[in-house]
Amino acid sequence: ARKRRIAPTDLAGHPLILAPVGSIVRRGQDRFLRQHGLAEPAHVVMESEHTHIVAQYVALGLGITLWNMQR
Repeated sequence: ARKRRIAPTDLAGHPLILAPVGSIVRRGQDRFLRQHGLAEPAHVVMESEHTHIVAQYVALGLGITLWNMQR
């Protein structure tokens, strides 16, 4: 949380909160994970298509996301 920039390898071992399987957003998330060799060890703990719900669960410390949630 303190890093300004993270590398894809920083995601390894962390629980992920992603978009639902089959959605356009999830296809991009899965592509990113595959490109960086993180698809197999990925540990998805939750899926949601609602960014506000994902943001709430990330804020609670349940996991991290690959969603761009900048305001």
